[in-house]
Amino acid sequence: MSSDDCFAECCGRCFCVCILALISFFVNDCILPHRDSIVHWGRTVEEFLRIPSCLRVFPLVKPGILLQDLRFPAEMACIGFMLLMPAILALSLMAVHGELSVAAVAIGLAPYTFMMTIAYIALFFAKRRLLSMYDSDMDIEDKNEGYDGSNLWQCAV
Repeated sequence: MSSDDCFAECCGRCFCVCILALISFFVNDCILPHRDSIVHWGRTVEEFLRIPSCLRVFPLVKPGILLQDLRFPAEMACIGFMLLMPAILALSLMAVHGELSVAAVAIGLAPYTFMMTIAYIALFFAKRRLLSMYDSDMDIEDKNEGYDGSNLWQCAV
């Protein structure tokens, strides 16, 4: 490996570490302090979309999600949005020039979709972790009739 390759690799790693540090600072300073608003709007969207209770990621128990469980999905969402912006720009340029294809759209949106899927799965497991902290004897508002809280994978009918 030449010295130019080593220098480029070092610069690339430093750039990636700086971007990840900026994302971490952004999440800690701008997103995590607004956890209550995020939980409120998340519940509102889930209710509006009529998502079944077994697929919802914000339970109706307080606090809705723990701060340490919100950090990773928020970072994944930030990375996903960072990957989405160049894809939208490239797809817009392709559409203007008449070269837009289904494959280009799929390739352009795949990284964003992947990051959002990881964020959803992390939020889903955070919900399971939060609900497992409560005893099944407690009155958890997320329970429906026919759902006793012992099996967190069970959908209420």
